[in-house]
Amino acid sequence: MRRPAEASVNSGTTRAHVTSADLTRFERMMLARKQQTLRNDDVIRLLSWGVEPPLVVKMIDSSSGFFDLTRRGVLQLKYANVGVTVIEAMIDRSLLSESGSQ
Repeated sequence: MRRPAEASVNSGTTRAHVTSADLTRFERMMLARKQQTLRNDDVIRLLSWGVEPPLVVKMIDSSSGFFDLTRRGVLQLKYANVGVTVIEAMIDRSLLSESGSQ
């Protein structure tokens, strides 16, 4: 019997253990895609559809990320109730992309 895929997700101060059984079909599909491009609207949409923040962070980490992190962009994220952990992941991904380390 095959063991389900597992991942550890670090969401700030807590660490969640996520298995593929915990994910919806959509979430598994999104995580399986390599180097997809996510934008602010994608992050807001995922969270508004009920995708858990630790999974969104994982998706951000595996994306090529093209985020608007200007003052206006961050204010739009906060207005949409995007949490600080997700915004920090977006900033980290953008910094990695700028330095050429993917």
